Amino acid sequence: MPDQLPKYSSVGGYPQYYLDSDDNVLCATCADECDDVDWLSTAHPNWEDPNLHCNECSERIESAYAEPTDICHCPQACVRCSSNLHLLGDNNA
Repeated sequence: MPDQLPKYSSVGGYPQYYLDSDDNVLCATCADECDDVDWLSTAHPNWEDPNLHCNECSERIESAYAEPTDICHCPQACVRCSSNLHLLGDNNA
């Protein structure tokens, strides 16, 4: 493989992941270690999934807009989703 596959997009610096032919999610490191890159998809940005993990090594793939530190643990239920978790800055539902 000529270069290491990027963990972040070249435009915007968004975290990205790769998919194999079985649609398994791979981090850039695991995708890069593959000998046969023909079965890899292009990079996909992880916009808002704070629970996306690599199927190979279980590393969490960070998200662009929904990192766990952005989650509010307010004791009152969120008006929009009726849960106790909602993103900070989205308190004015």
